[in-house]
Amino acid sequence: MQNQQNLRNKISLLFGLPAMKMPWSLYLAQLNEAGKLTARSTMDILTVVLTSMEEQEEKIKSLQPEKTIQMEADEESKSKIPEAIKDTPKSQKPLK
Repeated sequence: MQNQQNLRNKISLLFGLPAMKMPWSLYLAQLNEAGKLTARSTMDILTVVLTSMEEQEEKIKSLQPEKTIQMEADEESKSKIPEAIKDTPKSQKPLK
C-alpha cells in the first residue's frame, strides 16, 4: 500500500494534479480533460511506474539471502556421500 501511495505522489508531482486515492482510470481521465495527457506525458507516467517497479525489485532482491539454509544443508549432505557410492549405478546401491 505504501508503494501505491509513493507512486501516486510521484505522478501527482509530475502533473500538478493530486491523485489522492481515486482510481487510476479516473485520474487519467481528469488529466485528459485538463489537457495534460499527451503521448509524452503518458511516457513520463510509464517511466515513473517502471522505475518504481525496478526499485521495488532491487529492495526485494537485497532482502533475499543468496542461499537458503536448506540449500546449504543439501550441499553439505551431498559432500558427505562416499565416492564409492556416488560411482555405483543405482541398481547396485546398497539398501539403507
